[in-house]
Amino acid sequence: MSTFRNIITPQDITILKLFKITKTEFREALHLVFKWGCKKKDDESIKDYLTNKERGKSMTMTVFRNMFDKEMRKRIEEDHTGVTYDVSLLFACIKWGCDDLKWGEKPAGNDTVESLCTTAKNLRNKLAHDPFDKCDVKAMDDLCDQFKKIPEKLLTLAKDKYKPAHDVDQEIKKINEHMDNIMKTTIGDPYDLQKQLLKLRKEQVNTINEQGKSELSKLYEDISKIDPASFVTGKERLNIKNVFTKLDVSCANEKEIYDLEYNELLEVKTESGGEPSVIILEGDAGAGKTTLTKLILSDWVGEKSIFRGLRDYDLVLHAEGKKQSISSYLGLIQYLIPTASYKFDDDDLIRSVLKLKVLLVMDGFDELNEGSEKLIRELSEKHIQKSSGKLHLLITTRPSKHSDLLHIVNHHPKVQTKLRGIPFDKRIEFVEKLHNEMISEKQSNQETSKLIDFMKHSRSQLGEHYRLPLNLTLLTYLWAADPGKINPKTTATGLYIAFHELIQSRLLKRLQDCKGVVALPKDKCEEGIREFLQEYYSVCLDTLSSGSMQLSDLSTKALDSKCTELKLPFNDMSEAFLVVDKVWTSKGFTSYLTVHHKSILEFYAANRFMTYINKENDASSDKAKIMYLLKKLTVPEEERKEIFNIINKYSDEDTKSLKRLCQKLLKTHEDLTKYDNMFLYLTGLLTHQGSEKLQEYSAELVEEMKVAGFQGTRWLDFLVEAECNEELASLLARFFSGSLEVCDGHTRAALVLFKYLDISTPVRIILENEVSYIPYLDDMLVSLSKRNCEVELSFQHQWRYKESGFSDYHLNSLLGGKDENQKCNVSRFTGNLMTLSHLPKSVKNLCITFGTTEQAQQILKELPELVKRNHIRRLGIHVMPDVQPDSLSELSILNAKSIKYATLLLSKIESDWMRACKVIRALLPVNGTLSSLKFPQSNISAAQFKSLIIKLGEMNVVMPKIGGVHISFSVIEKLQLIGLKTLTRDTLNCELHCVDESVIWKHH
Repeated sequence: MSTFRNIITPQDITILKLFKITKTEFREALHLVFKWGCKKKDDESIKDYLTNKERGKSMTMTVFRNMFDKEMRKRIEEDHTGVTYDVSLLFACIKWGCDDLKWGEKPAGNDTVESLCTTAKNLRNKLAHDPFDKCDVKAMDDLCDQFKKIPEKLLTLAKDKYKPAHDVDQEIKKINEHMDNIMKTTIGDPYDLQKQLLKLRKEQVNTINEQGKSELSKLYEDISKIDPASFVTGKERLNIKNVFTKLDVSCANEKEIYDLEYNELLEVKTESGGEPSVIILEGDAGAGKTTLTKLILSDWVGEKSIFRGLRDYDLVLHAEGKKQSISSYLGLIQYLIPTASYKFDDDDLIRSVLKLKVLLVMDGFDELNEGSEKLIRELSEKHIQKSSGKLHLLITTRPSKHSDLLHIVNHHPKVQTKLRGIPFDKRIEFVEKLHNEMISEKQSNQETSKLIDFMKHSRSQLGEHYRLPLNLTLLTYLWAADPGKINPKTTATGLYIAFHELIQSRLLKRLQDCKGVVALPKDKCEEGIREFLQEYYSVCLDTLSSGSMQLSDLSTKALDSKCTELKLPFNDMSEAFLVVDKVWTSKGFTSYLTVHHKSILEFYAANRFMTYINKENDASSDKAKIMYLLKKLTVPEEERKEIFNIINKYSDEDTKSLKRLCQKLLKTHEDLTKYDNMFLYLTGLLTHQGSEKLQEYSAELVEEMKVAGFQGTRWLDFLVEAECNEELASLLARFFSGSLEVCDGHTRAALVLFKYLDISTPVRIILENEVSYIPYLDDMLVSLSKRNCEVELSFQHQWRYKESGFSDYHLNSLLGGKDENQKCNVSRFTGNLMTLSHLPKSVKNLCITFGTTEQAQQILKELPELVKRNHIRRLGIHVMPDVQPDSLSELSILNAKSIKYATLLLSKIESDWMRACKVIRALLPVNGTLSSLKFPQSNISAAQFKSLIIKLGEMNVVMPKIGGVHISFSVIEKLQLIGLKTLTRDTLNCELHCVDESVIWKHH
């Protein structure tokens, strides 16, 4: 089409005629297909038919509103016949209302009713995008022939499919005559058609931006809710923004790994400082990957945005690795914004979206299947480049699939981030918010205050696995159901066992309470559930092995058959243990069964192994009974032996070897990376049955977990899951030849491991929690004091908070007092000391606290001698609010040659910023410099911080360019930050870094 200036060419006239054909004859052909293929009554609206549960399609009103926009719904109410429907509305009515249609890829070389309806819709919409303005005469003639053939082909196929009473040949003849007349007749007023076509174009320009956003917003309002334990509660899901708590995120490149605030995830830059096309978010099972993606969706549709840079995107699209039904970018767009898609030719739909700035969030690359893998490859190989930098992908994955993802997207600019879970100091907040939301949704009758008390007194004993939101969620739901279900030493497997038992008890109650659902007595019903679970465990292992989260049709049929055999209701059984995901198709709702969470799937898969392992126990018991009966029958010993030889010949030897079991159940014992968590839960299940059973399999477990990629602190998780079994500890010691890192939840595991660990292995202890809550800490420190190794000891909580007390007692526990047997060398110490006199000569890196003026004076006296004696290389000093500047002496040691890096941290700066300036000036000697200056836990306005920087400049405080000044970005707004950065650079000769609170503390 020309640009519609003053001249309309013959080619323009032809296109206007074709447009007329789509408005009349294409529309008429589609209307006939709708009348023949839809079984609604003449006086019944398509809405009433689709939502009719008895004789219609049982479509819910929510789905109906998603599939038909406001204008379409208005037209449907006004006209039940479809006579006034346009091409887009008729196409939607055929797609969702007509029978015996399969929408998807067209069979090669064959037209179908579905493909021709799509072609009719596409050609009508294609005209609006002016793609034919450069066609030569022959191409235009071919296009006209294509247009003329479509109605006849469509109605002929529809005739064969629906056998209408109409004279179809007469209808075809009539449409062909009309098309011929349109092409031959001179257009009376071409400008009228021209205006209609221009109107259509204008509508399409706005459709994706406006209608697309509207459709996505409605969809994401539901998707972005979380259902952490709906498989137990069966109640409404929770609003994510009412529950969400800060997550720990780090970013890695070739040069460094640095902490990142989660709401800066979309603004992170590549190593070269550019904008990435792909952001990879890696995290362990249950670390909060799905929760974070749902928060992004919720944030995009909300009025206020948490994530920086999110508002820059025109559209945010959501895909899931576990979904098998979406295998192309076109299919994803049509699924997410169906009514907007009706108005576009398929190719133009993709082109229109590629012109917009789009964030595509794909959750669960590690759950990829054949369909979703096609989607991610298509995006990477075609659309990212075609979008000219406007299409960005955020992809979540487990570590085990990280390399596979890199292989697909490695040629694009990317950043790699890691989600570690909920920070230690935010876990109580998470539990509190979650439980309060549960109370508001009437999902708990317990008191939140009592749950908080439990968490405060036992949070360190709860173990490292509680950094994961999933495990904290399960803990909270178990507390809500029965506080007696959990204790401070409950392992991750213990949580899942308790949850599994709760599900079974509630399922049994539901089956017994629903009259007519199950005719079995209670004991038979319990037995039926146990037998069903054996089949379910098998299905879960098969599903895990396939790399999917969604059950195959074969697995679904297997569970259905087992329910029929056991006389149990399939729907109730499946809903108890699985998510029933209903997807609307032209045939109505199609149900897919999915396990609630990958970790839950792995737990159930581990139970499949336990089924085989426990068979050996049953066999041994049966053999003992046989032996007793044979003796009772006075069968001679020789004959008894022969009988047992025959029995043993046919017994299942696989149960005696974990390696053989892997070969039998997994079809491999070599590539076990994707089963790492399953083996962790298998360890917990074996431990739950008793130490003897664990010891029987411990050596093989270690070997299989080594093949599954266990390393570092994962081995300590393994040991914790085994309740610190001595036999297992002796087998694990060899994996820590390089070093051992111990955090709050691993103190008991480390204590046991010390017995078998080489005495010279370096140990790094990082304790985030209040030390009085950490079990086995004293015992571990005393044991460590007798080891001939290098030690790094960090009491983070005491270093940061004055109310946490002093670290002298625990330092002395490590040093062993005057004990001549003390052998360890403490090379690094972080904490709050009353005096430096206890620090050994081996300390080279030191971070200490000035909690009061008196404490500061004491330590300032002792520092020069310590620095000189120890040759301190790195020094960090945290100055708390109670420290006054008037009585402070200068840190003359800052001029010492040995000190390579010195950091001063002043916390809780508010309106008293002048005091902070005076403290800095008092401590800083003439010509002395700090490597960095930091202001954690501060609540200072941009204006006050500006005054602070100016005052420091007037006081001749100068900073080196590296290091600089650090403040939390929760204090300073982004727009204010630009001016403050310039001011800091000009005044103090260094950079201002606005970072997350955790970054301020960690990088010292």
